[in-house]
Amino acid sequence: YVLYYRTNQFLASKLELCFDTQSIFFDFCHLFAQAKTLRKLIQQTFKQVANLDDEHCMLKFLEVLAPIRRYDKEFFKCALGSSWVIQVELAIGPEEGISYLTDKGSTPTHLANFTQVQSIQYWAMEEKDRKGMLQLNVAGAAEPLTVTTASLTMAENLADLIDGYCRLVSMETHSLIVRIHKEGERALPSLPK
Repeated sequence: YVLYYRTNQFLASKLELCFDTQSIFFDFCHLFAQAKTLRKLIQQTFKQVANLDDEHCMLKFLEVLAPIRRYDKEFFKCALGSSWVIQVELAIGPEEGISYLTDKGSTPTHLANFTQVQSIQYWAMEEKDRKGMLQLNVAGAAEPLTVTTASLTMAENLADLIDGYCRLVSMETHSLIVRIHKEGERALPSLPK
Protein backbone atom coordinates (compact mmCIF):
# COMPACT_ATOMS: atom_id res chain seq x y z
CA TYR A 1 0.00 0.00 0.00
CA VAL A 2 2.81 2.42 0.90
CA LEU A 3 4.55 1.66 -2.38
CA TYR A 4 1.28 2.31 -4.32
CA TYR A 5 0.69 5.59 -2.42
CA ARG A 6 4.26 6.84 -3.03
CA THR A 7 4.13 5.85 -6.70
CA ASN A 8 0.89 7.81 -7.18
CA GLN A 9 2.37 10.82 -5.36
CA PHE A 10 5.47 10.63 -7.51
CA LEU A 11 3.41 10.41 -10.72
CA ALA A 12 1.13 13.25 -9.60
CA SER A 13 4.12 15.50 -8.89
CA LYS A 14 5.64 14.67 -12.29
CA LEU A 15 2.30 15.39 -13.99
CA GLU A 16 2.11 18.75 -12.22
CA LEU A 17 5.59 19.56 -13.48
CA CYS A 18 4.64 18.65 -17.04
CA PHE A 19 1.14 20.11 -16.99
CA ASP A 20 -0.07 23.00 -14.94
CA THR A 21 -3.24 21.40 -13.55
CA GLN A 22 -4.70 24.71 -12.46
CA SER A 23 -4.27 26.02 -15.99
CA ILE A 24 -5.91 22.90 -17.43
CA PHE A 25 -8.82 23.24 -15.00
CA PHE A 26 -9.18 26.94 -15.88
CA ASP A 27 -9.09 26.18 -19.62
CA PHE A 28 -11.71 23.48 -19.17
CA CYS A 29 -14.00 25.84 -17.22
CA HIS A 30 -13.40 28.59 -19.76
CA LEU A 31 -14.27 26.27 -22.66
CA PHE A 32 -17.37 25.08 -20.83
CA ALA A 33 -18.46 28.68 -20.21
CA GLN A 34 -17.81 29.53 -23.86
CA ALA A 35 -19.84 26.53 -24.96
CA LYS A 36 -22.70 27.64 -22.72
CA THR A 37 -22.52 31.18 -24.09
CA LEU A 38 -22.29 29.87 -27.63
CA ARG A 39 -25.30 27.63 -27.05
CA LYS A 40 -27.33 30.62 -25.79
CA LEU A 41 -26.31 32.72 -28.81
CA ILE A 42 -27.33 29.93 -31.18
CA GLN A 43 -30.71 29.59 -29.46
CA GLN A 44 -31.24 33.36 -29.57
CA THR A 45 -30.39 33.51 -33.27
CA PHE A 46 -32.60 30.53 -34.03
CA LYS A 47 -35.56 32.25 -32.32
CA GLN A 48 -35.02 35.28 -34.59
CA VAL A 49 -35.19 33.24 -37.81
CA ALA A 50 -37.54 30.42 -36.78
CA ASN A 51 -40.64 32.26 -37.99
CA LEU A 52 -39.20 33.32 -41.36
CA ASP A 53 -40.49 31.76 -44.56
CA ASP A 54 -38.05 30.09 -46.98
CA GLU A 55 -37.42 33.18 -49.09
CA HIS A 56 -36.76 35.51 -46.15
CA CYS A 57 -34.61 32.87 -44.48
CA MET A 58 -32.40 32.63 -47.58
CA LEU A 59 -32.16 36.43 -47.83
CA LYS A 60 -31.15 36.60 -44.15
CA PHE A 61 -28.48 33.95 -44.77
CA LEU A 62 -27.06 35.90 -47.72
CA GLU A 63 -27.12 39.09 -45.64
CA VAL A 64 -25.08 37.40 -42.90
CA LEU A 65 -22.71 35.80 -45.43
CA ALA A 66 -21.99 39.00 -47.43
CA PRO A 67 -19.46 40.60 -45.03
CA ILE A 68 -17.61 37.28 -44.65
CA ARG A 69 -17.38 36.06 -48.26
CA ARG A 70 -18.15 37.87 -51.52
CA TYR A 71 -20.55 35.60 -53.36
CA ASP A 72 -21.61 38.09 -56.02
CA LYS A 73 -18.31 38.17 -57.93
CA GLU A 74 -16.44 35.31 -59.59
CA PHE A 75 -12.81 35.21 -60.69
CA PHE A 76 -11.34 33.16 -63.52
CA LYS A 77 -7.63 32.80 -64.33
CA CYS A 78 -7.33 33.21 -68.07
CA ALA A 79 -5.64 35.30 -70.76
CA LEU A 80 -6.86 38.20 -72.88
CA GLY A 81 -6.32 37.72 -76.60
CA SER A 82 -5.73 34.67 -78.76
CA SER A 83 -2.23 34.89 -80.22
CA TRP A 84 -0.52 37.52 -78.07
CA VAL A 85 -1.95 36.82 -74.62
CA ILE A 86 -1.92 38.75 -71.34
CA GLN A 87 -2.40 36.59 -68.22
CA VAL A 88 -5.19 38.11 -66.10
CA GLU A 89 -7.85 37.26 -63.59
CA LEU A 90 -11.25 37.91 -65.15
CA ALA A 91 -13.82 39.30 -62.69
CA ILE A 92 -17.50 38.76 -63.46
CA GLY A 93 -20.16 40.32 -61.24
CA PRO A 94 -23.16 42.65 -61.13
CA GLU A 95 -21.18 45.68 -59.91
CA GLU A 96 -18.09 45.27 -62.13
CA GLY A 97 -19.68 43.79 -65.19
CA ILE A 98 -16.81 42.15 -67.06
CA SER A 99 -13.44 43.35 -65.72
CA TYR A 100 -9.92 42.05 -65.29
CA LEU A 101 -7.12 42.30 -62.76
CA THR A 102 -3.46 41.91 -63.65
CA ASP A 103 -2.33 41.60 -60.01
CA LYS A 104 -4.14 40.47 -56.87
CA GLY A 105 -4.12 43.91 -55.24
CA SER A 106 -4.79 45.98 -58.36
CA THR A 107 -8.05 47.71 -59.13
CA PRO A 108 -10.23 46.02 -61.78
CA THR A 109 -10.04 47.35 -65.34
CA HIS A 110 -13.52 47.51 -66.84
CA LEU A 111 -13.99 45.75 -70.19
CA ALA A 112 -17.76 45.76 -70.76
CA ASN A 113 -21.18 45.98 -69.15
CA PHE A 114 -23.61 43.11 -69.60
CA THR A 115 -25.93 45.40 -71.59
CA GLN A 116 -23.16 45.90 -74.18
CA VAL A 117 -22.69 42.20 -74.97
CA GLN A 118 -24.33 41.36 -78.30
CA SER A 119 -23.25 37.73 -78.79
CA ILE A 120 -21.11 35.06 -77.14
CA GLN A 121 -19.18 32.24 -78.79
CA TYR A 122 -16.83 29.62 -77.40
CA TRP A 123 -14.84 26.78 -78.92
CA ALA A 124 -11.85 24.51 -78.33
CA MET A 125 -8.52 25.52 -79.81
CA GLU A 126 -6.92 23.11 -82.25
CA GLU A 127 -3.80 22.70 -80.09
CA LYS A 128 -2.82 19.59 -78.14
CA ASP A 129 -3.57 21.19 -74.76
CA ARG A 130 -7.21 21.80 -75.79
CA LYS A 131 -7.50 25.31 -74.42
CA GLY A 132 -10.82 27.05 -74.75
CA MET A 133 -11.60 30.31 -76.49
CA LEU A 134 -14.38 32.71 -75.57
CA GLN A 135 -15.33 35.57 -77.85
CA LEU A 136 -17.71 38.37 -76.90
CA ASN A 137 -19.05 40.82 -79.46
CA VAL A 138 -19.36 44.06 -77.49
CA ALA A 139 -21.33 47.08 -78.70
CA GLY A 140 -19.03 50.04 -79.35
CA ALA A 141 -15.85 47.94 -79.48
CA ALA A 142 -13.73 47.90 -82.64
CA GLU A 143 -13.06 44.18 -82.36
CA PRO A 144 -14.48 41.26 -80.36
CA LEU A 145 -13.19 40.62 -76.85
CA THR A 146 -11.27 37.33 -76.96
CA VAL A 147 -10.41 35.33 -73.84
CA THR A 148 -8.23 32.20 -73.76
CA THR A 149 -9.10 29.75 -70.98
CA ALA A 150 -7.34 26.65 -69.64
CA SER A 151 -10.05 24.34 -70.99
CA LEU A 152 -13.17 24.24 -73.11
CA THR A 153 -15.22 23.56 -69.97
CA MET A 154 -13.99 26.79 -68.40
CA ALA A 155 -14.86 28.74 -71.58
CA GLU A 156 -18.33 27.19 -71.55
CA ASN A 157 -18.82 28.06 -67.86
CA LEU A 158 -17.74 31.65 -68.50
CA ALA A 159 -20.09 31.90 -71.49
CA ASP A 160 -23.02 30.57 -69.44
CA LEU A 161 -22.29 32.93 -66.53
CA ILE A 162 -21.99 36.01 -68.76
CA ASP A 163 -25.09 34.95 -70.73
CA GLY A 164 -27.03 34.58 -67.47
CA TYR A 165 -26.07 38.07 -66.31
CA CYS A 166 -26.90 39.53 -69.75
CA ARG A 167 -30.33 37.92 -69.74
CA LEU A 168 -30.97 39.03 -66.16
CA VAL A 169 -30.00 42.65 -66.87
CA SER A 170 -31.91 42.93 -70.16
CA MET A 171 -34.88 40.82 -68.97
CA GLU A 172 -34.53 38.65 -72.11
CA THR A 173 -35.41 34.98 -72.35
CA HIS A 174 -33.25 34.09 -75.35
CA SER A 175 -29.59 33.23 -75.02
CA LEU A 176 -26.79 35.30 -76.56
CA ILE A 177 -24.61 32.20 -77.01
CA VAL A 178 -24.01 31.32 -80.65
CA ARG A 179 -22.95 27.69 -80.78
CA ILE A 180 -20.36 26.82 -83.41
CA HIS A 181 -20.70 23.30 -84.77
CA LYS A 182 -17.80 21.81 -86.67
CA GLU A 183 -18.24 19.42 -89.54
CA GLY A 184 -19.17 15.97 -88.26
CA GLU A 185 -20.55 17.24 -84.92
CA ARG A 186 -24.18 16.72 -84.26
CA ALA A 187 -26.22 19.63 -82.99
CA LEU A 188 -29.10 19.29 -80.55
CA PRO A 189 -32.49 20.10 -82.04
CA SER A 190 -33.91 23.51 -81.17
CA LEU A 191 -36.50 23.74 -78.41
CA PRO A 192 -40.15 23.73 -79.51
CA LYS A 193 -42.05 26.98 -79.03
